[in-house]
Amino acid sequence: TAEAREVYYFLLNYCATKINSGQTKFLHQIFDLYQIGLNTQLLLEGHHLSPRNYKNIVTAALRLGNYSWVYDFLHQYRSFLPPKHQKNAFTYNLANYYFFNKDYPRVLQLLQEVSYDEVFYSLDARSLLLKTYFELDEYEALQSLIDSFRQWLNRTKELSKPRQQTYRNLLYFVRKLIQLPYEKPEKRAALLAEIKNTPAIADKRWLLQQIEGNG
Repeated sequence: TAEAREVYYFLLNYCATKINSGQTKFLHQIFDLYQIGLNTQLLLEGHHLSPRNYKNIVTAALRLGNYSWVYDFLHQYRSFLPPKHQKNAFTYNLANYYFFNKDYPRVLQLLQEVSYDEVFYSLDARSLLLKTYFELDEYEALQSLIDSFRQWLNRTKELSKPRQQTYRNLLYFVRKLIQLPYEKPEKRAALLAEIKNTPAIADKRWLLQQIEGNG
């Protein structure tokens, strides 16, 4: 019913807001809600699953470490995606699955198949490519991508200014990360504090892991 759907989406949005504010314990709740939504078809619009929900489900499950579940879900629900978004949504999310599994060559291979015509896939694919180059220590390719990504943001009219700024912040901090001298812990601590105190950064959690996880 419409009422059930309204309550369901209210709960989803509530959990998403908590997760975005850093309360990761809500990942379990949102993942349970996604499974309920799939089983009861509350998440389906007509017979379609929106690319946004497809991606959000994958992201939550990957963050929880449910990798084999994600692999099955990606293939099982591929046909539920709207036809014009099907290939891009499946390929990008499969690349993200391999990123979490640290199979970076496979990520690079899949990202070559993502069409950059649609602005949000272009954004997501560039961000994933950025992180993959960093993980592979491909610093020359990474510097080049940072420059081209920034130019693309300057040209793109379809993104709001605040959304653009979150990605400019990501590029700024990745460049600082590359230049970070590992023998100077005080510089690491200063960069960590700067990242924590900057509210709007795309992939902030991943950035923090690069400093906190390697210290």
